[in-house]
Amino acid sequence: GKREESDRDSMQTAIREVWEETGLLDLGRLVGAPADVLRAAEEAEEAVRAPLLFRIFHTLTTTDLWVLLLDGEGSFRPAPDANASADIAPLLPELPGAVAAPAFGHAWVPVKSIFELKNKTIATDHLRVNVRQAVHAILFG
Repeated sequence: GKREESDRDSMQTAIREVWEETGLLDLGRLVGAPADVLRAAEEAEEAVRAPLLFRIFHTLTTTDLWVLLLDGEGSFRPAPDANASADIAPLLPELPGAVAAPAFGHAWVPVKSIFELKNKTIATDHLRVNVRQAVHAILFG
């Protein structure tokens, strides 16, 4: 996502972008999370867990790439409206091992499946490289 003037640093940009795209409440347990994300996590009716890991795994010229490792399946706020994301259901058959995520329009895809995908529109070589680097960062720091 794109950094906004209100973002203190690339961490806040990453948190804000993931929050806007998915409504992942777990982000509210991160030190430095924006106030609206913290408030949503505190007000959630379900237990919200802090992510196990959230760190930069690669830096480009103008962008930091972050990896997030959840403690469980994650807690999500409902999508603000049906227009916020497209229905993922028609794509699930093309995503080996994928299941619809609690956030409308999103899916959980096993990491190994990214490398098995035949559809180059969904799994570009660039995506595969980023996933490989993110997994390496999780496993080896």
